Amino acid sequence: MTDRYARDFAAVLTAEREVVEAQRRRRGVRSGERVGLALSGGGIRSAAFAMGVLQALDAGDAFRRIDYLSTVSGGGYIGTALTWFLRDGRFQFPFGRRTVGARSPGRGEREAIRDYIRLHGDYLDPRTGFDKASFDPHAVAPDPRALRRRGVSVLSLGAVVLKHMLLSSFVYGALLVTLFFFLNVLDAAVFPLKALLSVWVRKRDITLLLAATNVTLLCALFLFVVFVVAAGVYSTSTFLGHLRHTRAHGPRHAPARAYQVRLRFERALGDLWLAILIALAIGSVPLVSLLLAQWLDDDLTRGALAGAVTAVGAVLGRLVLGRSPRHRTRTMPANPFGRAGVAVGGFLLVYGFLLLSYTIAVGIADSRAVWSIWVVLGGGLFFGFFADLNALGSHRVYRDRLMEAFMPGRWAVFGNTWRPAVDATGAALHEMCGAASPGPYHILNTTLLTLGSRDVANRGRGGDSFVLSPLFCGSDATGWRVTRDWLDGSMTLATAMAVSAAAANPYAAVSGRGATRGRFVSMLMTLLNLRLGYWTHNPDPDRSRRTSRIPPNFLHPGLFGDVFGLGLDERRPFIQLTDGGDFDNLGLYELVRREADVIIVSDATEDTARSFDSLANAVERVRVDFGVTITFPDAERGLAGLPRHGYAIGRIAYPDARGEVGKQGVLVYLKATMVPDLPVDLLGYKAAHASFPDQPTSDQFFDESDFEAYRELGYQLAATLVREEPALAGLDAPALIESGDRLGQTR
Repeated sequence: MTDRYARDFAAVLTAEREVVEAQRRRRGVRSGERVGLALSGGGIRSAAFAMGVLQALDAGDAFRRIDYLSTVSGGGYIGTALTWFLRDGRFQFPFGRRTVGARSPGRGEREAIRDYIRLHGDYLDPRTGFDKASFDPHAVAPDPRALRRRGVSVLSLGAVVLKHMLLSSFVYGALLVTLFFFLNVLDAAVFPLKALLSVWVRKRDITLLLAATNVTLLCALFLFVVFVVAAGVYSTSTFLGHLRHTRAHGPRHAPARAYQVRLRFERALGDLWLAILIALAIGSVPLVSLLLAQWLDDDLTRGALAGAVTAVGAVLGRLVLGRSPRHRTRTMPANPFGRAGVAVGGFLLVYGFLLLSYTIAVGIADSRAVWSIWVVLGGGLFFGFFADLNALGSHRVYRDRLMEAFMPGRWAVFGNTWRPAVDATGAALHEMCGAASPGPYHILNTTLLTLGSRDVANRGRGGDSFVLSPLFCGSDATGWRVTRDWLDGSMTLATAMAVSAAAANPYAAVSGRGATRGRFVSMLMTLLNLRLGYWTHNPDPDRSRRTSRIPPNFLHPGLFGDVFGLGLDERRPFIQLTDGGDFDNLGLYELVRREADVIIVSDATEDTARSFDSLANAVERVRVDFGVTITFPDAERGLAGLPRHGYAIGRIAYPDARGEVGKQGVLVYLKATMVPDLPVDLLGYKAAHASFPDQPTSDQFFDESDFEAYRELGYQLAATLVREEPALAGLDAPALIESGDRLGQTR
């Protein structure tokens, strides 16, 4: 390990444990077994549920025993709020007592924080205006004039997203328009050659086809001829090469030589066919435009209609072909027709974008202002290079709204009104959860996209677990960089929260499986800038040295990394981070890596089929990567008992240095589920909302009743856990481990 970079996780673990021990001393907790709490993804639904779980653990005197807090996506909302309000070093649970009402005389600061978050579950729809007076951090009280409504709402959010879509469309559209413009110029230059060929060819149909053929299609034809010739040459050369190599090196070396030649030839054929398909797609655009010209003479009308028709076709294809019997929101449809529908829809939309770009290029070529193509190209290059890809995307808007809801200032909390989060916007991640704070030590889980990785496991999964934490940021694939040093210490807690919750992003999906992993869908999302992911510099200083001062932009790494998906791997100077749920939607993986003795998981992921997808994915990955097995041996307290208790108790078996079973740990799994004897208000909410507690993650506009239902459910289940399991009441780790050993002997 260097002073600022570690390739071995052992160095990271040592530094973290030193801080955790110091935090324990501040909380008055004895040294010993380590306890971790994982808060799952699931948007605002998960945040509300996790708040109730935290309140119940605090009421049972268990919260102060938690050493690690591992959060993913929506769980990171409430986890970040917890870290934010504990940053001053006081160990006072910030989310208040459940029994003190919002209008009670006993309501204090903690209850004000609780109520502010509870009443602002519709964080994407801020209602109160922001005047200059409200940005004064030195004022004693907020200016009442700054509280008037200003229309900062969903309409404003939509307008900002539309602005980002237009900017991205202009940058990439300008490049496409320029490409088609100069292809047309090249077509005009070779027109005499096509005319001579038309004289030589006597058949009328072929003559018409030749006249319509452009340079790109001729290139595709040429490449196909190269393929045919290469196939013939290879077929005959295998025999001759075998004879020659046998004579020179003997018969034993001939098979190895032939195998190497086959591998090179297969790779060359793949690259050749990719070039042929790209040339066919681009070259077909002018032909399709000519067919459309038979019905519409106006170029711009034809382009707009082409885009509209392809969009409608894509939507219909997704609805008709892509209907999944399980109706899972963020995973790939289970049937092959559904997968085909997603791919076809994405391709049609991208093709519509190409048609529109070609139509504009033809319009410029036919006009008197041909010089305007240089303006288009210059504007595209200027904005493409100088526009910050992270700042001019949906990520920044999303980050700001989350920050204002879950990292509010005192004015916002005590006034219970939406206010600018002035203090939070610059709060550095490395300043949180230090040795002088009470903890817990916060780990924000994200996913490093690795579709282009040379590592087979990373490439197949589509990503690697990448953590953002106060001490280190990084992953197995990149190594870990000291947070204070990485990006010059500019990574903020608010940005880390938003990156961990970047649920909609090209080339990414829950656990690496989903429609948005498809190339055409991802390409379309990139062209329209519909992305929440975050481009940043590689933590490996050797990889990012040359680009450390260059912000990510639409051209580099946006063009090849986002549009074509060619720069998504751990070896690049720029890497892309997305939702932690794209690797592990529970936050369990990193706690197992740290060999926590007791792990509590708050799972509020959407799981209408009760298939435990997120748990199964995490259990599989910790077994494959760390050799750790997680089982639920007790029938009564296992997964089968969830409908009765709302929780399950499992056993964690960590391997020793020889790969055999070493120390034992306990997994406490809390699942958002309906159980007997819940309060009547929850039963009433369930009657009005049949999908509760698995309402779609796409619903991020929770009102008070929505938030309160999930918060109360989390509280009830966690309180039942503390009440029914005496060993769990105080998270007494030795008793829990002994209990886990007994669980393995119950069968």
